[in-house]
Amino acid sequence: MYNQNKVNSTNVKEVRLSELDLPFKTTELSEYYKENIHLVGNELIVGYLSDDHHCETPFSEGSGLVYSAHRNSTTHEEMQDSLALNHEWLPDLSLIEGYEERLRSLWLQKAQNSLEFQIWAEQTPGARPTYSEAYYKRRAAKLWREDVCSIDDFDFTHEVKVELWSSLRSEGLIGDQCAVMLDCYEHGGQCWSISGAGIQDRWDTANGIGCWVPDEVAKEEIERRAACYSFGQIKDNGAWSKSGGRKLYYVEFDSDFATNENRKFNSWSDAFEWMMQVVNKHKPLRRKLSTEKRLLIGRRRAATELAECTLETYNQWLQGSVFGVVIATFNNVGTQDNPKWAFDDSEEVWGYIGGDNAMEEMTYLVKSKVENLAQKVA
Repeated sequence: MYNQNKVNSTNVKEVRLSELDLPFKTTELSEYYKENIHLVGNELIVGYLSDDHHCETPFSEGSGLVYSAHRNSTTHEEMQDSLALNHEWLPDLSLIEGYEERLRSLWLQKAQNSLEFQIWAEQTPGARPTYSEAYYKRRAAKLWREDVCSIDDFDFTHEVKVELWSSLRSEGLIGDQCAVMLDCYEHGGQCWSISGAGIQDRWDTANGIGCWVPDEVAKEEIERRAACYSFGQIKDNGAWSKSGGRKLYYVEFDSDFATNENRKFNSWSDAFEWMMQVVNKHKPLRRKLSTEKRLLIGRRRAATELAECTLETYNQWLQGSVFGVVIATFNNVGTQDNPKWAFDDSEEVWGYIGGDNAMEEMTYLVKSKVENLAQKVA
């Protein structure tokens, strides 16, 4: 065992960061997170957080990107491409050109019931005009076959094209099928959220002002989760707190999935591994949707989950909750009963976004440092 008697441990408990010559200063924000102080022999090991003012971006590989339509944003074009919009923020109808058969089917259906088309058909009667539903359908089919370009002369054609664009967009056939719409609450600072899920203020919340789009690594993760998320999703009981205990995860299956099994897990990965086992073992009670539509639901759930994780980090970065972990060593240059701590050296790791992540790393580093020193002085 190492000797802790050179300094009274009671005195160590009374040490405050403000009394030490710290290599990196603390602020009110970083001091919210409690320091970690240990005595090893005659050395004082102090772990604490310091603000990091040089973390340039909160986005890393796998986190995706946030595009914004704010006036001063430089990502307008990227957001428009992701949402299948043109440069005027309207549906980009040029994207439906590869779906002519679907346009034809929808246009013929709308034409025969359109008052605008019926008036035209009556003013330009063809052979054996009966002005019945079958007649209008026959005239619409003939017009499409003989003079398809003229369909744009009808006002309702634009509505048909927008409807088709909307269907293709919802099916993920145009734009980025995994893009997630975002809201932004701005009042002295920004706070981003999934559309409809965050702060909703009539004056300070801009709905649909941005979108999250996955990068290639995030897309791979979405595909990995999609099959399971077709039948349910993983939820949690909220953030860790001293009063509520640690964060727990559980699986919420859809009502048409044939299982009542459920458990709680300490980590998301454990919950997902169990979910995969259950999905592979059971089958849904009835398949109301095709496999592809199921997978589309799974992809959207997975994309939303990844977007929420990215926004949590992004909001912390916007709020300045970025820290460095500092492990400082001090030597006692005073007496056993009245120690005076002189700074010796320090180790730092920077770029932690969010205090919880930084505290987890700080606890680990302090423990490793104490164990290594304990072996030397034993």
